[in-house]
Amino acid sequence: MEARSAKALKEAKQQLALLKLKGTVRKEQGAVVQTILKRGPKQDGLLVVGSKGLDAIDRLTLGSVSTKLIHQRACRVCFFFKGTISRGSGVREGPPV
Repeated sequence: MEARSAKALKEAKQQLALLKLKGTVRKEQGAVVQTILKRGPKQDGLLVVGSKGLDAIDRLTLGSVSTKLIHQRACRVCFFFKGTISRGSGVREGPPV
């Protein structure tokens, strides 16, 4: 688990550098939605989140982090679906509050 975590952090930092974006990459533990909301922008800002693109059955049984963030956030939320960040397509953005 720690090796996967370290690899994910490294890859995220490399993506930020490659795309010439400013941002913070950090490792957190806790309930996913609450942890993201605690660290994310409060009002004016943009929360960028990766999505696995679960099918309807998985969303129903596991719950969707993306759906929960849309309903509980106080800022705009932008989703990148698996395999789309490098192509620049597949971006879906939630409506402003």
